[in-house]
Amino acid sequence: MPLTFSPVIVTTLLLAASGVAHASSFDCTNATSPTEKAICADAYTSNLDQKLGELWSATLPKVVDPKALKTDQRQWLKQRNQCSDNLSCLRQKYQMRITELGHMTTPFSWDATWQMIAWGVSTGGELKTKRKDSTHITFDVLGASGANMGNLDGIATLNGTTAHYSEGNCALTFIAMNGVLDVNQEGSDADCGAGMGVFYAGRYVASEQSLAAERLAQRRISAYSARRRRAAQLAQGRLPTVGREQQFADHWRRIQRCARR
Repeated sequence: MPLTFSPVIVTTLLLAASGVAHASSFDCTNATSPTEKAICADAYTSNLDQKLGELWSATLPKVVDPKALKTDQRQWLKQRNQCSDNLSCLRQKYQMRITELGHMTTPFSWDATWQMIAWGVSTGGELKTKRKDSTHITFDVLGASGANMGNLDGIATLNGTTAHYSEGNCALTFIAMNGVLDVNQEGSDADCGAGMGVFYAGRYVASEQSLAAERLAQRRISAYSARRRRAAQLAQGRLPTVGREQQFADHWRRIQRCARR
């Protein structure tokens, strides 16, 4: 049976209760749930809904796997509805989904740099993946949550559109879906070598540049990466030797403090 989504049929409507014209992707006169009523009652959220509806209609015919995208949309609608009438939650859900759909038509490649679509500015992640051979990829992921950081790298076994990594109590699964990459994590933050509250799980989009919502977390990740690179250079004798031992010790102390947070 063909799958239809009433929330993505683009229409322009009048919100009769207030007399204010609010554009949304569904008929507000038929709104029954707290989520639908909240969308119709708020002009900004209604416009986000309309934008998403237009983007959905333009994206679906262009993706490699429309069936997977429809399934993904069902899941997103369930998550959106969990916001109920919380406008802050709804707006964030829409903004994140708009970002996701904007990357769905990008040709997928395991040789890429990925940015996590994070919930807020205090969390973020950057993932680098590279095809090693026909059955393996290498990865290097950095994560941030508040002042805490985490880093994990390794080799994952590739099977079709999925790659799996496991060591000790930590396991990561990388799932390619159209132009985006989902990462699932099993194991605690500490199990996967991260600071308190830092997890690598989430949806990532291919981008060399950090997403606007992640700028604060990305600055922390960049600083952490720079310290790691400099420490490695010091250890290899690639920086001036004057005071090198003291510099090396200082840099590694900073890194270890960052990892323990």
